[in-house]
Amino acid sequence: MKDTLTSNNHQDFRARYQGTYGYYVDPDTDKRLPVYVASSNQSRVTFNDIDGRELHVRADSGIEFEFIPVDRGFFQVEDQVFYLERVPARQWKRGICNENTRAYLLEDTLRNFAANYLEIISKMSPLDCRLGWYSNKEGYPVALSKHFAISVANVLYFYNKEIGTVDHATNSIKLYNDMLLQEVTDLFRRNNMDVKVST
Repeated sequence: MKDTLTSNNHQDFRARYQGTYGYYVDPDTDKRLPVYVASSNQSRVTFNDIDGRELHVRADSGIEFEFIPVDRGFFQVEDQVFYLERVPARQWKRGICNENTRAYLLEDTLRNFAANYLEIISKMSPLDCRLGWYSNKEGYPVALSKHFAISVANVLYFYNKEIGTVDHATNSIKLYNDMLLQEVTDLFRRNNMDVKVST
């Protein structure tokens, strides 16, 4: 979602976005710069980039910020996999912030993690099921999609639940039950991958 600070919306802008992570959208290039919105008032937004520099945008400038909605799922960040989920809370905050987002790091299992969200959003990679599958063979945790990931212990996850085991020697997955058999099968079929899924 995109928004811009104006003299008319400054109170709502502050309530929704102060203390959140998102992107400053460069008006000349449309390039997105990952930022943390440190403060906002009727005249300007103050934000920090990944290097800690303090930057400002004046109200009514028309310059946009883009905020990532908190939507649970897996995110690949170089050779790490994070699982993010929204924390139910009565608040106005939109996008990712410490108050409404919980982060987990996937290694051999999912573990609570005090995330640097600015670093996460600056290094998120597009998810590639085929690349993920082969990277997992090399011993890395991988996100196959927003919904599915494989730990370094070769456990298949559906969101934050363990649902099966992976055997790269036989190019197969054995699910603990058949509830998600079709979804996992479809994931590999859509990616033209010959992975046998069974229960």
